[in-house]
Amino acid sequence: MTDLGGRGKALAQLGVALWNDPSSFRYLGRWIRTRKSGHSPVRDRLPWMNFKVIRWLDSYLRPSMDVFEYGAGGSTPFVARRVHRLISVEHDPRWFTVVSDVLAVEGIRNCALRLVPAVKSERATTVPYGPRSYTSFAPHTKGYTFEAYVRTIEDYADGAFDLVIVDGYARPSAVAHAIPKIRPGGYLLLDDSDGEYVRPAIPVLDGFPRRDFLALAPFERGLQQASVWRIDAKGSSTPRPQRR
Repeated sequence: MTDLGGRGKALAQLGVALWNDPSSFRYLGRWIRTRKSGHSPVRDRLPWMNFKVIRWLDSYLRPSMDVFEYGAGGSTPFVARRVHRLISVEHDPRWFTVVSDVLAVEGIRNCALRLVPAVKSERATTVPYGPRSYTSFAPHTKGYTFEAYVRTIEDYADGAFDLVIVDGYARPSAVAHAIPKIRPGGYLLLDDSDGEYVRPAIPVLDGFPRRDFLALAPFERGLQQASVWRIDAKGSSTPRPQRR
């Protein structure tokens, strides 16, 4: 009965998702495959984002582009195959090893995968969460700072990247540091852009043209949202976070 109840709940969630976004019917077959046993973002070499933004990535990326990514995973081989250079920063040593092994198996050599763990910090327990905090919203990261992780992008020149993907930890801080590193006319992609833990990042992007993608997501039961902002010289004048 428990298994039947779980399946019924899953079908109900799927029905609600398709009712709210009928256009997701086009992705139903692919979504069903990713829900089967043995499938995962890394095994399928697929970003853990909704199908519409995956389609946008596939259409936008070019072999001449340089991309920076906060948070390694299935997106890492997916993006690296389509661009000139990918810089991916990961905080988790175990996950870093998993993705490194995938890159080696696939023979991908244009991706610099960097491991930058979070660090314990007394200040991190008291600083208000937001673009200047370098902290994560996740409860298990309380007392840790992701400042070094976020600041990894500072090793590269302003305007160095055609796209920055923010799909890791300390997202508001990552967004604030990413903006100057994107060339005029390039994009910032923020996954789960409707999430509570992402909300403080949105004002930092005020003034830049925004496009939302809402659709079924592989490996998930319902709809997920991701958004992209076109970064140009006429956008936000929000100051970048300063070291305290």
